[in-house]
Amino acid sequence: MQDFMYTVIAHSAEAVSATGHSDEDFESEQNLKENVRVVAAMKDMLMAPEEPGEVLRQLTEEDVKIFSLTITEFGYTVPTSKADLAWLEIARSAAREPYDDMNAEKKSYQGATAIGMITAGLAARRAAGSGGVSIMSCDNIPGN
Repeated sequence: MQDFMYTVIAHSAEAVSATGHSDEDFESEQNLKENVRVVAAMKDMLMAPEEPGEVLRQLTEEDVKIFSLTITEFGYTVPTSKADLAWLEIARSAAREPYDDMNAEKKSYQGATAIGMITAGLAARRAAGSGGVSIMSCDNIPGN
């Protein structure tokens, strides 16, 4: 565990840290400047297979404004799975807050895809009247 911290590496001809060039800047082998910073912007993380009810509850919260994902290309599985349908079915009744039931029966929700969980989160927000949300995918693919 990294205590919700991660490293940001900026590569460019003129990499600039938040305060301008700093001791964190250095030259790479390709004569590019690199700025390496440790960022502590996250305060929590949930694993959907372990706590599907808590994930859906938080996706439904009106205070939540961003769905942020960090996944590989394999996380965008299509077609959807039977577990996706289970997530969507319970999401439609989000006003009743069925989240504890999901945690008790988590095997029914395991194997859901990222697309299925996002869709369920959006459906739950609609059912609960929670308003819109931004979806941010932070792909974990070095070539991007």
